[in-house]
Amino acid sequence: MKLNPSNSDFQNDQERGLRLYDYFVDFFAILLPGFFFLSILVLLLGLQVYTIWKSIYTNNIHFPFPLPLEVIQSFRLEFAMMFIIASYLLGFLFFRRGPKEVDLRSVVTCWSEVVNDNPAIPIPTEDNGNKKNNDKNKDNNNDKNKLPKKVRIYLFVADYLGLPLRCCKFLEKLSLNVQWPYQNISMYLEARLPHLKSLVPWGPDYQTAQQSKFKRTKTYMNVLKNQIRFYLPDKYLTIARNEAHVRLSSSLWFAILYLIRWIEISVLISLSIVVYKFLRPKINIVLPILLLSILLLIRLIINSIQKMFISIIMRCIDIVILASLTIIVCNFFLPLTLTTSYIWIYIVIGVLFIVLLGVLKYQIERFFHYQRIRELVFLLDTTFQAFKTEPLFGRELIREGYISADELRRLGVLRENN
Repeated sequence: MKLNPSNSDFQNDQERGLRLYDYFVDFFAILLPGFFFLSILVLLLGLQVYTIWKSIYTNNIHFPFPLPLEVIQSFRLEFAMMFIIASYLLGFLFFRRGPKEVDLRSVVTCWSEVVNDNPAIPIPTEDNGNKKNNDKNKDNNNDKNKLPKKVRIYLFVADYLGLPLRCCKFLEKLSLNVQWPYQNISMYLEARLPHLKSLVPWGPDYQTAQQSKFKRTKTYMNVLKNQIRFYLPDKYLTIARNEAHVRLSSSLWFAILYLIRWIEISVLISLSIVVYKFLRPKINIVLPILLLSILLLIRLIINSIQKMFISIIMRCIDIVILASLTIIVCNFFLPLTLTTSYIWIYIVIGVLFIVLLGVLKYQIERFFHYQRIRELVFLLDTTFQAFKTEPLFGRELIREGYISADELRRLGVLRENN
């Protein structure tokens, strides 16, 4: 289904169809992660409030908030619309975070698979690009195919404490450049699909500016997408769908990340209430207040230090601060007759949600980097085929030197007179 520029009606229909498809894909790529996040958030928040209330009033005192069955029976269209709008707004915030951070985490999660054989991203090694030195250090470089044990421990802790990757010295030293389209994609294609290498105007990370005329840029890929949209709109639909899958996966990853953070906080609050129940007869309220003041002061002092060990200490301090604050609030508002059986039910459910969401987050990290490479390779292959079928495709890129006409003629894509 080729676009005929001389037929204005056909062109307008195609353009309207593409725009409608783009809006439809973007709408659901934004809405679904936000709906997923808000649904679980409201469910667990309501469950936590209900368990705390039942723990305070165990003698069948009327619960002031509607129960789940009452909520279903009192369904209102305006509330549903508000929920959808709130889901869309939250999903839009996740959508705008972009896939860069998710891609980095995916590379780190699949480290041994990624660096094992001609990766698309630059993996810094000594004298990268020097064949003699690379041969000498081959055994040493093989050791880098596995993350050190302490780094894997830090990454596991970071997942559940919200620690930044920049605090890990190993990853900071590597200075991973995980930005799409990848710096070393030409090396990746040379080892797998050599005919597509001619469409990448930048060289690997170790080449000098004189060897590689153009820098890595997303704008180049956007130009290719725009030209494919004009000349091959049916192929552009697949490209748009691939990009939508990437955006949906990254947005869902951020939704899961913030859900895990919130559930951890809510479980910690419930645990603090249980601790308060057992310590209330044995502890003076002055001690939590004093501890809270000291920890806040320490937190302010070490806040600017970007070290892995200090980051772990800071998160532990945050946990103790939240627990102390909860105990202080409980001392003024919760009665001595508090029972903890209902609260333990929420704690167990919260931990189960954390585990399940953590598994889902890990699975996204396992495939996300390869999904991005698949998106890039499909775009380049569609461009390669477009040069064969559309005489005017990409002529500006050839004139500006982004793509070599001689190389395309050698591959049989262009005729000698083009």
